[in-house]
Formats: sequence, C-alpha cells, structure tokens
Amino acid sequence: MFNINFMKGPENSFNNSETNEGKESSNETKEKEAYEEIARYFQEKAVNEEELLREHPFFRSQGREWKITSAIDCIQAKGQLDLKLAQEVLAEAREQEDYWQEKAAAKLTAFFEAQEELFSRYAELRNYHAQMAEIIGGQQMPELEEILKEAEKLWANLNKNNEQ
Repeated sequence: MFNINFMKGPENSFNNSETNEGKESSNETKEKEAYEEIARYFQEKAVNEEELLREHPFFRSQGREWKITSAIDCIQAKGQLDLKLAQEVLAEAREQEDYWQEKAAAKLTAFFEAQEELFSRYAELRNYHAQMAEIIGGQQMPELEEILKEAEKLWANLNKNNEQ
C-alpha cells in the first residue's frame, strides 16, 4: 500500500507559493487571454442588442414566439438574445479549433444559459405572482429590481422608436 501525501512540504512545487509566485504557465496565459478575447468579442456583438430587438421584437415562451409588449417581456427577450449571441460566439470559437477559445466561449454560454433561466423565472413571477417577485426582488435579490429598471428603459426606447 502506498502512502503518498501530495500536499506535503516544499518538495511539491504545486503548493509552494514561493516557487510559483509571479509565475504563470503558458497554459494559464493562453486561458486568460482567451477569456479576455471572448469577453471582448461578446461585448462587441452585444452592443447592437437594442437594434436587434427592434428588428425582431419577439421572445420564445411555452414553445412559441410572442411579441414584446412590456418591460417584463424585454427581460425575457434580452436573456434569450444574450444566450443566442453567446451560442454564436461558441460556434465561431469551435470553427477556429482553438481549445482555449472554445473553453472560454463554452463557459460564457453556460453563464448565459443560467441567466436566461433566471430571467425567464423572474418574468414568470412578475407576470403571475407579482407580490412574490417584489419580495424576492426587494429583499433577497435586489439586483433583479435593477434588471427590471433596465428592461423598463429598453421597453421605453423600443416603444419610442415604434411610435415614430
């Protein structure tokens, strides 16, 4: 039977902070650069979100498309659009056949999948159980109220441009 302690003493360079301090492996550097590049690229794609929503003012729910008619709908539409853009970034990263780019894009997509789910659930609460949504948004997750405020601004902008 082997009794190996991988966390023991300085002979294990993986946990020796003095040895590794200030040193970044080439893989860590590639990964960091890939995450920064993917984040910048996503940000570039997301700059036109309002225009994209104006061109296609719909969101999907219950297996079909619905026209955006309120700020709550904007929350769902934005979550779905963010996810769609992240999926496009992932598809492009896969075409590049760069492991680090693909890994970063996959993490980005996973994040926006979770965001889309959160936005969808929050919109559902707002539409059907407003009192619960206010309690959760006000006390447990005040950032949801900020999301609603941003959605109200987006809805006002989309509405303003539709009236012209």
